[in-house]
Amino acid sequence: MTRILVILCLLFAALPSRAQETTPESPEEERSLFLSFIENQLSTPNRQIRIRGIEGVLSSRASIQEITVADREGIWLRITGASIDWSRSALIFRQRLEISSLEAESIEMTRRPLPAENALPSPEARSFAVPELPIAINLDRVQVPSIAFGEAVFGLESTLSFEGRMRLEEGSLDTALEIERLDGPGGHLSLEAAFDNTTSRLDLDMALSEPQNGVIANLLNIEGRPPLDLTLAGAGPVDNLDLNLALAAAGEPALSGTARLRQQAEGIGFTLDAGGPIARLVPARFRSFFGAETTLEAAGLARSGGGFALSSLNLESAALRLDATAETAEDGFLSRLTLNADIADPAGERVLLPLPGGETSVGAASLAIDFGNGGGDAWTASLNVTDLDTGGFSAREATFDVNGLAADLMVVDRRRITFDADGVVSGIIARQADVSEALGDTIRLNASGDWQAGEPLNLDSATLSGENLAASLAGMVSDFAFDGEIGVQTSSIAPFSGIAGRDLGGSIDLRATGELRPVSGAFDLMLDGTANDLRLDVSAADPLLVGATRITGRLARTVDGFLADGFRIESGRASFSADGTFATEAADFNFEAAIADLAHLTERAGGRLTATGRAQGSAGNLALSIEAAVPRGRLLDKELTEAALTFGGTLQNNVLAGQIAGSAFLDGVRAEIETDVRLSAEERQLSGIAFTAGGARLTGELVQDGEGLFIGNLALDAADISTAAALLLIEAQGAVNARLALENDAGRQQARIDATVNNLVAEQVSLESAEIEVDVADLFGVPAVAGRLQASGLDTAGIEVATLDATAQTSNGATAFQGRALLDNGTEITTRGGLAPENGGYTVTLEEAELVQAGVTARLMEPTRLTVIGDTVAFDRVDLDIAGGRLTAQGEIGTSLDVTLALEAVPLSIANAVRPDLALSGTLDGDATLSGTRESPRASFKLTGNEIAATALRQAGIASLGIEASGTTTDSTLSVNARMSSPGGLSATVEGDVPLGDGAIDLDMDLQSFPLSLLNARLPDLGLGGTLTGSAQISGSLADPRATFTAEAAGLNARPLAAFGAAPLNVNAAGRFAAGEVVLDSLNAAGPGGLSVTASGRIPLAGQALAVNAQGTVPVSLANRLLADRGAQLAGTLTADLDIGGSLANPAISGTLRTSDASAIDPMTNLRLTGIAIDAGISRNVITIRSGTAGFARGGTLAVSGSISIDAAAGFPADLTLRLQQVRYSDGEMVSATLDGSLQLAGALARDPLLSGDIAIDRAEILVPDSFGGGPAHVDVQHENPPPGVASTLRRARADDGTPVPSGRPSVLRLAVNVEAPARIFVRGRGLDAELGGSVRITGPITSVQPVGGFRLIRGRLAILAQRIFFDEGTVTLVGDLDPFLDFVARSERSDITVLITVNGRVSDLSVDFSSQPELPEDEVLARLIFDRGVEELSPLQLAQLAAAAAELAGGSNGSLLGGFRNAVGLDELDIVTDSEGGAAVRAGRYIQENIYLGVEAGSAGSTRATINLDITENLKARGGFGTRGESDLGIFFERDY
Repeated sequence: MTRILVILCLLFAALPSRAQETTPESPEEERSLFLSFIENQLSTPNRQIRIRGIEGVLSSRASIQEITVADREGIWLRITGASIDWSRSALIFRQRLEISSLEAESIEMTRRPLPAENALPSPEARSFAVPELPIAINLDRVQVPSIAFGEAVFGLESTLSFEGRMRLEEGSLDTALEIERLDGPGGHLSLEAAFDNTTSRLDLDMALSEPQNGVIANLLNIEGRPPLDLTLAGAGPVDNLDLNLALAAAGEPALSGTARLRQQAEGIGFTLDAGGPIARLVPARFRSFFGAETTLEAAGLARSGGGFALSSLNLESAALRLDATAETAEDGFLSRLTLNADIADPAGERVLLPLPGGETSVGAASLAIDFGNGGGDAWTASLNVTDLDTGGFSAREATFDVNGLAADLMVVDRRRITFDADGVVSGIIARQADVSEALGDTIRLNASGDWQAGEPLNLDSATLSGENLAASLAGMVSDFAFDGEIGVQTSSIAPFSGIAGRDLGGSIDLRATGELRPVSGAFDLMLDGTANDLRLDVSAADPLLVGATRITGRLARTVDGFLADGFRIESGRASFSADGTFATEAADFNFEAAIADLAHLTERAGGRLTATGRAQGSAGNLALSIEAAVPRGRLLDKELTEAALTFGGTLQNNVLAGQIAGSAFLDGVRAEIETDVRLSAEERQLSGIAFTAGGARLTGELVQDGEGLFIGNLALDAADISTAAALLLIEAQGAVNARLALENDAGRQQARIDATVNNLVAEQVSLESAEIEVDVADLFGVPAVAGRLQASGLDTAGIEVATLDATAQTSNGATAFQGRALLDNGTEITTRGGLAPENGGYTVTLEEAELVQAGVTARLMEPTRLTVIGDTVAFDRVDLDIAGGRLTAQGEIGTSLDVTLALEAVPLSIANAVRPDLALSGTLDGDATLSGTRESPRASFKLTGNEIAATALRQAGIASLGIEASGTTTDSTLSVNARMSSPGGLSATVEGDVPLGDGAIDLDMDLQSFPLSLLNARLPDLGLGGTLTGSAQISGSLADPRATFTAEAAGLNARPLAAFGAAPLNVNAAGRFAAGEVVLDSLNAAGPGGLSVTASGRIPLAGQALAVNAQGTVPVSLANRLLADRGAQLAGTLTADLDIGGSLANPAISGTLRTSDASAIDPMTNLRLTGIAIDAGISRNVITIRSGTAGFARGGTLAVSGSISIDAAAGFPADLTLRLQQVRYSDGEMVSATLDGSLQLAGALARDPLLSGDIAIDRAEILVPDSFGGGPAHVDVQHENPPPGVASTLRRARADDGTPVPSGRPSVLRLAVNVEAPARIFVRGRGLDAELGGSVRITGPITSVQPVGGFRLIRGRLAILAQRIFFDEGTVTLVGDLDPFLDFVARSERSDITVLITVNGRVSDLSVDFSSQPELPEDEVLARLIFDRGVEELSPLQLAQLAAAAAELAGGSNGSLLGGFRNAVGLDELDIVTDSEGGAAVRAGRYIQENIYLGVEAGSAGSTRATINLDITENLKARGGFGTRGESDLGIFFERDY
């Protein structure tokens, strides 16, 4: 208020000095001179001062009818009827400002002025200065009968009167004032103060008395706004003066004290003794800091020759104790200081500090300073804080130690001070993840330097360092200016968000050299740095700073203006450069900017944007130009080409005038805009507006005057708005024709709208047709509306309106309206009422309101009205019948609150009349009351919801809900108690307190039961099962909630878990949540097969501070489901100890993995590994196998080392080394081997990895099969009514149970292996026995191995009956498969011929040929080879042997001769075999009954043997036999197939 009166005084005082520069010739010229000085000088783009009704500018009595001050939201200060009676001659000739009276009829301040919107500071830096006043001021009378403050000014709407006087001359003061509150409960402040400079006498008497919720209590924000009584009084000479202070709140003493001034030999001594229970004045949460009593005691001396000595200072409260002494030299320089301060709670609890925000607390704190005391020049200071917590940041301990020298402090020109500071803040926990990453666990501060009288402060170095933060300073400090080097390097600038007042982020590495003057805002810096993912909390800039950003060049702001020299900011998405100077008086400034792709700013646009600008000239004629272009791009789905926008103009005498012009093609359709622009303090004007885009054209002009009102006409003719809308990035189409006329009618905004709309579709709204004809008077006040709106086919927010018809009529400033809407679903809504001014406010009357749909009706039972006067809103009884339910409300909201609301069986289905898709059902019952005051409201409510159902609930699997809730509010806190349940088993409760402002949350949530099967309706593929229970305690604030919780899931099941055999699971967890981070104290999960997992750690919902430790025991057999397609199986246990960092989106895993007693079987490779032991570590998502060993079932060992990435997207890349030692391998059919080797497995394991290396075969055998008939075809067996044991086996085998198997091709191992086998490669079978040596290279997938190479014959023989034939030469050649090609040649000499035997062909189709020299038939050659005689000389038995030998070599089973004979004689068996003595024998047999078999065998040596087999049961058998040589045997056998 004082500032307002001073403004008035200075305005009137400045008037004549300005007016005397010229001699006015008329009242109009007189007024123009005043406006030139006042309005032009004091108005800014965000502050418009308007003065009306000036009289007597050059006379001794001047008056102004009205002064208004407005910003962009309108007038916030209005002064009415201001006048001054003063002496012009005293000011001119005696340099005295003598005012007989300064008066104003009223002053109205409705709110605080808005800060400048996007305002830039003045280009020039201002030096610091204290304003000078005239030598003498004599103000005999100041009177303002009414000064009104709106609630937004200081929280209380109030009206005051002000009256007083003031005389200030030659160091003497005489003033008196009286302030009275005129509204509400009243209040009075009086002040009389006089000081006579000649006698040094002071007389002071101040008294304040105000009731509850008074002005001062609101200004000082005193807790509870209690009644206040304050007195401050004293009288006498200043060398013998007592001043007494007394403050009471609500009738109870809060603070009292006495200050005494007494003359002493060296000057005036002073003592101060004050104290009291000031805790009652502060918020309740801070009262423990002050306790029952807070005291302040001080004593000292103000020396006559200058300087002072503080002999004692003691400040003490419940948590604070401070003691200090100090002394200064004659010139006021501090020469001695001793200070000791401690903060601690007597009971050892944490201490909440009385600081803004109310969240800063400490365990304890101490400060000690010892400066300039005797005993040397050394000085020290230390600060220690334990358990610091600021809400978003906490630290276990903070220590700061400073030491140095303080020499010659009493000698002005020889003073010298040095300092060396070290500080450590340790045990840091930051709630914000990126802050935590930047600071780490510890911050260190180091600084050193010195100061000497007459010289700048020398800062040798100052560094601040954290985990990923480093800041440094080095340079000189003089006159509050720093000149030197500044460096900042941090992984995140988020810790500086509080300083900047915005949400910052990203990393930066910046160096700046130059000067900084914080007081004046001046700087001159050379910059060089880079930033990554910079975030400045500026929506238009942040998307362009993604990735790396480079900052270089010079920026300066000095008293000469703003300067840029080679300044450039460049990222991968945008660039900006500037050069030149810009000042108020002159400018020569250029800039260039580019955006690589507009899609970085919005997904609705694309293309490269370039812009250039220039400002050049003087303050009287500053030329400005800007050009922007997009050569090619897109807006929405339309192609944008040749887009350009320019501005050219001048800035003269604070008036910007110019022209905007632009053009573009959108899908080949031309768009153009052109308008003249004029911006000044008086008005903002667009004239000659001409905008065309396809089928749309907008023309007209628009002016916003100094009162913020609009004048002008706009015409829109658009057959198709799609192109015009696309330029605004709006997806729309349709036809719009509209006329808008705007006027200022005596300070009231008038508007007329005439429009037609057809087939409009825009974003989420569609409209078939609409016609609007509306006249609005006082649009920004109490609108008076006359006109009509008709629309059809309206669809918005899911509400489909078939027709809408609304009309309004105006009579004597009042509006009567009525409306009717018919929805597509048949719902009809009607309403009728009025709007009229009333007592400076307005009244809204609702005569009728009804909603009807298919027999369901909601209607207003009786007319009601709502009245708004100032800040008071009152409404009569509102009584609604809602489909048989009832809603009633009535009350007033003003300085006091009195509102009641009641619900009785209100059916929620009424909402379906407007939004059928909600499908709501159920009813609500309840009541609510609102009372108290606006500053301290109180509310209570009870609410019951019965059988509430909705589409959204059903989609979540909840058929219906029952809800019971109640609550009350006290002191800005809502206390709530709620319970919900559902027939499906859901049951939960919530109880506690929720702040309605900045207070603390205290909520307990209890989830008694949540069947997870309820979610299956929403997530049908998961097949969830089990029950979730838990509880949570929520604290903190609404802006920063915190919670502790426990949760348990019993019998947790889901299809993915069941598919792995890992269900059901039992899981329990406990932890905390704060600042977007979950601290998991414990998590335990247990499942089948010994599955067990425990975990703890920190989980941020965003950022990179994920830190979780997990330990578990996992049966590896869970992976068997993944290996089912190849029939492989795993067994054993995997133990893991893992640390998980990074972020939820990109976790980084480290730790150890170990297996015990593990084994693996892979039928596709006929491999079985046992005793698998793996010791592996994980770092950066890569598993490093430190040691891995396994044994092969047939013998030998395997050792593995290397790494495997767990990056699933990359297919698990691996780099492994495998070492084989004496491994025995068999394919189970033809090949077996013993081998050693070294192999490398590389590539993605899920994408056909490559196995390469070398294998040395110690021994191998290739078995030639006895026959080459194909195996049996696959039989699709259907098991009908299997016994329980078989059924269990089928379940374990997943046979015939519908279990899905992978349909895609599994990953297949590829081979590139060199095999070396110099000897001991044996080929045996069908009479062949040979040893080979050689090498082979094996390639191709393991499912289709492709060996290529060869083996040479070392030795070999062929056995035919009792004959052995040795080979002369031979080779085995592998030609791409496991069916080798054999080529052997043998020679045998007989009595009269030489026999040649050739074994040739693949193993699976081997050919044995016989030839001789001289040449004979093959059967003859075979007879000579075996019996050394011709065929005609053979006996019948030898012929049979010969036939058997031929059949053996041919690969059959005795040939067709024996088969035909067997069939002819009716035998079940007839064969030629080898008897026990190695000779030829004939075997024959027959089943004489179904379960009895008789057989006989006759050998070539004359032996004969008979056998009998008897099947007693399916599984029990008897076998016996006897021979002609007296041998016999008998046995009982039990057999069973598995």
